[in-house]
Amino acid sequence: MKADEILDYEPFINGDNKTEGLFIDALYEEMIFHYKNSETYRKFCIGRNFNPCEKTKSYEDLPYIPIQLFKTKKLLSVPENQIVDVRKSSSTSTGSPSMVYRDKITLDRYYRSRNKIFDQFINDREKIHFCLGENPGLDKTISRNLVNSLIGDRAGTSEQHYLMNNENLDWKEFIDKFEHCIKTGKKIGLIYGGTAILYLHIIKPLMANNIRLKYDGYIAHGGGWKKMQNMQVSKSEFLKELLTVFDMPGTNIVDMYGFSESNSMFIDCEYGNKHVPVWNKVIIRDCNTFKPLEESKEGIIQILDVLPHSYPGNSLITDDIGYLCKKEKCRCGRAGQLFKVVKRANGSEAKGCGDMLADLMERKIDK
Repeated sequence: MKADEILDYEPFINGDNKTEGLFIDALYEEMIFHYKNSETYRKFCIGRNFNPCEKTKSYEDLPYIPIQLFKTKKLLSVPENQIVDVRKSSSTSTGSPSMVYRDKITLDRYYRSRNKIFDQFINDREKIHFCLGENPGLDKTISRNLVNSLIGDRAGTSEQHYLMNNENLDWKEFIDKFEHCIKTGKKIGLIYGGTAILYLHIIKPLMANNIRLKYDGYIAHGGGWKKMQNMQVSKSEFLKELLTVFDMPGTNIVDMYGFSESNSMFIDCEYGNKHVPVWNKVIIRDCNTFKPLEESKEGIIQILDVLPHSYPGNSLITDDIGYLCKKEKCRCGRAGQLFKVVKRANGSEAKGCGDMLADLMERKIDK
């Protein structure tokens, strides 16, 4: 399949006619598959006067599913006996989790995609990992545990420490294990977890106790920005406080952006730009008109993804606000699209960008 072909490329290369053509072909190949095999998706397409068998002029014209729909609809394009992994989002503002169903094809692509992306930013393989989360083996349904499992596998035969127990994280236990590794000469490669968890359960206690740890590994964090937003903690303030308690290179702090329905991870480089791999595209849309916006204009983030085979997640609109960066090669040397996430949509934005659109989709699908 075309999606597997494009995964053979390195993620951040200059797009040429071959890779661009392969992206479009892979996208349509999967959408046609969903159109033929998912009644829900077919009704959605018919409601939008769209037939994937007839290519549009631009991928900006492709219809998009709001991620909120995964909370209310069972979106499947393969027989249920082919599903090997079912995940639900860990938490939502509505209390209704999204449900994502992956077959072997999609799960294999998930692992290939994210591992290739991580390899571009993090030198953590075969080194000790500290996960500020639960052991993924204890609950194989939560979406974040799929990330924990993926990143944990990268430690190979090295130690893996999972520090969350019954939703509690003891920062003193983290200190004890961290210092033991340092004293015994063991190489720590990565500390990873949710942004808010890292901030509340590690950074704040270390600051309160005037503790500063010397560290030459990586810290990867992601998610939880809505909570940070509510606490009025900006990204720059977060980074400043993190570097107050960790004596480490700022370039080794990695901000990960992803969501349950996505099979890729979008990571900040050392210059603060999120990089888009060749098997994805990002479109920014106006929160009221949903028209595509120019570079530097803030709007709702849409993600195109060629990888989902078991569910129609190839064109998704999120509930996050961001903007595309100018089409210049990043100073880090990685090619491809660049974007920034500004905040989670809230208030009128959330209604305009997410809930309202989901309501429209529901009505068209249920006709």
